[in-house]
Formats: sequence, structure tokens, C-alpha cells
Amino acid sequence: MIPAKRARAHFYLVDRKWLQHAPCWKTIEWSLAELLKENQKKVVFDLAGVTLVDSTGVGIIVMCYAKLKKSGGVLRVAGVNGMVEDTLRLTSVDKLIEFYPSVAEAAARF
Repeated sequence: MIPAKRARAHFYLVDRKWLQHAPCWKTIEWSLAELLKENQKKVVFDLAGVTLVDSTGVGIIVMCYAKLKKSGGVLRVAGVNGMVEDTLRLTSVDKLIEFYPSVAEAAARF
């Protein structure tokens, strides 16, 4: 059910294999709700290798950010590049969510 895995004791990693496929976006939204119920408030979306994010994906990323922020949590995005980076910057997502070159660097900032 939750397409996230505990990468370390203090944050959850949402893997690129889930983020690459648009039908999974809604599942990610539902999974975030489950994580918040478990009081897990530090999440990293690993976008390395993701080549396209459509408007639905941008909306889900922003919605996840807003839900985490409202609950006192934090969303980090790792591995953004190419068209995905262009899309997220064009839609000003980079002004809301910090981007990191790698999951390790994103996790180190928690």
C-alpha cells in the first residue's frame, strides 16, 4: 500500500520507480496520509531517473508538500534534472520545496 520505504530511522524515501508512473500519483497521496497517521513527517521524493512530470504530478508534489508543512513535516526532492527540473522550476515548485542532488544530501538536511 505505501510506496515508501524507511530509508533511515528518521525519514521516508519515495522511490523513483513509483514517481515515474502517473497512475501512481494518487497512490502516493494516499500513502502520505498513512505516513502522517503514523507521525512520519520527513519525506524525500527521489526523482533521479524520472524523465517527465505532468501537471498532475506537479499538483501531487505540491499537495504533499502542503500536507506535510501543515502537520509540521518536511518534504525534500532529490535528483531533479532535465525536463523534470525545468517543469518544477517553471511552475515555481523550487520556491516551496528544496531540491538536492542526491537522497543522501536531502537526508543530511533533516
